Amino acid sequence: MLEVSDEELDKAFSMGMNIDFFPETVLNFVGMCIGREDYLCGQIGLMRRILGYEGMKYDFDKDLKY
Repeated sequence: MLEVSDEELDKAFSMGMNIDFFPETVLNFVGMCIGREDYLCGQIGLMRRILGYEGMKYDFDKDLKY
């Protein structure tokens, strides 16, 4: 993602949604994929708690430079 240009992200990418106010572009597709991953992590956390396990947690490596 760090190396892709704005022009490449703005290219048309058909998702079959056919919604007038939502442009089907590469950038919006990437955003939808990230949103889907967030949703699934939440569902996994919920199921873990239902089954008596600790919910999802995110460990951060403070030495990692972004």
